[in-house]
Amino acid sequence: MFPHILRDAGKMAMNKRDSDILNDIISKGENGGIPFFAAKYHVSERTIRNDLKAIDEILSANRLPPLTVRPDGSICYYGDKKAILGLIKGSDFYRYKLSKDERQIAFSLILLFSSGFVTLAAASEKLFVSRTTLINDLEPVKRLLRSRNLEVESHPNKGLRLLGRERERRRCIMDIILTRLGLSSAGAKQYNPFSSMILSLIGRSEQDRDVIEQIIKAEERKNNLRFSDSAFVSLACYLTVAIGRMRTGNFAEDSPGPAKDRVPLARDLLAYATDYFSLPLREGEVRFLGEILAGFSPAHTGASYGNAVEIQVMATRFIQNVSRNLHIDLTSDFTFYTSLEKHLRATLLNRFDSLPQNSALELIRKNYPDVMRITKQELPILENYVHHRISENELSYLAMHICAAIERKRGNRKHARVAVVCSGGVGTSELLVERLKQRFDFQIVAVMAAHNADTLKNTDLDLILSTVSLKDYGLDFLQVSPFLDDADYLKICKYLDSIDPIQSVPPVAKRYTSAGLMQRLRPLVAEYVAEAPKAAALDAGMTKAIAAYFGETPRRGAAPLYQLLTPDKIR
Repeated sequence: MFPHILRDAGKMAMNKRDSDILNDIISKGENGGIPFFAAKYHVSERTIRNDLKAIDEILSANRLPPLTVRPDGSICYYGDKKAILGLIKGSDFYRYKLSKDERQIAFSLILLFSSGFVTLAAASEKLFVSRTTLINDLEPVKRLLRSRNLEVESHPNKGLRLLGRERERRRCIMDIILTRLGLSSAGAKQYNPFSSMILSLIGRSEQDRDVIEQIIKAEERKNNLRFSDSAFVSLACYLTVAIGRMRTGNFAEDSPGPAKDRVPLARDLLAYATDYFSLPLREGEVRFLGEILAGFSPAHTGASYGNAVEIQVMATRFIQNVSRNLHIDLTSDFTFYTSLEKHLRATLLNRFDSLPQNSALELIRKNYPDVMRITKQELPILENYVHHRISENELSYLAMHICAAIERKRGNRKHARVAVVCSGGVGTSELLVERLKQRFDFQIVAVMAAHNADTLKNTDLDLILSTVSLKDYGLDFLQVSPFLDDADYLKICKYLDSIDPIQSVPPVAKRYTSAGLMQRLRPLVAEYVAEAPKAAALDAGMTKAIAAYFGETPRRGAAPLYQLLTPDKIR
């Protein structure tokens, strides 16, 4: 039996980010550590550390060992991972701190999965909130459902009832599951109160979902097909919802069917599933599943290499056309090619628009209208391959890769003086500095922790780059991820285009550092101090004193090779 969370401990509530972080650590084995999660959720490393403390409190309350955070920021868990998964799966909305948006989504799901009237009292009991709170949420929920051609009917004596076609209900449910909640991330099952709630609302269990996954795998083998990971998980999610809805007598309406080549696969899948769960097979269900399958583009198993080659050819053709129309040769940009290929593999085989909104996309739409226009013009190359229309959001992502390639083509024309500010340790700052060196010809004059940022006031700098907000210090800065992705790259380029750098000539070739000075002094130490122990002690003392003079923090690590490889050790 898994430990129980104490219900009288209000501070033990787990929010979505805490739940997702714990999921990633346990289920996926994410080893990017604190910098990875700070970049993923666009928050500071201090915020992630506070999240980890909250998680440790919950683990402690359940008599489970805490997470281990290493000096480099990586995170490990040495306890029973099955107990952790049981803890997450056992969470309900009493112990999970819902945000306002999450609460409205949960309320919407209750209405979407209901077959009749739902009272506010029943809904408030499921979500552990007051009736007044749900009354205040009702208008936003109505707007969300109305946008999907569904209407909420209120009856004074009966409660609330959702009106609309079953097809629209299911599309709305899938949109919430895939896009808003991200419960079907390929590669790992996400356990949280929402997944438990959905299974509960449709009267299904995790075992039922596992059975459905096995049915899909059996049909893949039978038909020599292979779904992409995201398509497989999305299809399993849809079939679980469909079986649950059919069990309560809610069947998809019949309508003119999809492409004929998808109907046999849809019929085989549903025949297998409905037979197992003792449900009738309806033609409307077959046709609707055929429409879903039309967006997944399964490849033939024997053509996995050919499928990879097709993607490469398609990416090459797309880049050639874009280059010709923009009058700039991007065909030799291998970074652009690999980024585009990865993007196509990861997202274009998924019908549902699950890419997150990104603040940098608005910058792309506003400042690169020609790139947006040309990208849209060349979309048929990609759409003909994936057999579905590409959304505006994904169009902007593709344009972002093109814009980054254009900026690289323009070259590192700015030799700006830059300071780098990080909230975490040496690992985060070194990662960001290394990425900057790869993409720019900057003179990085200072690397420091955020609490020392006030020393940058009134300094001759072109740009301050920080992984955290510096608004409290009254500084002009750009906030970027330690991983410096294409969105960050374009943000920096746009800023540099708007200023006249203080130093418009290349930085000096030499930069005086404590390490460089010690490199000059060590031969003298070896010449005048013959005894190795004394030489090592003198070297350590000099290194520390010189680093302090330069305002640097000496790295702790292995001793220099000449200290370890003394003459008496050479054979």
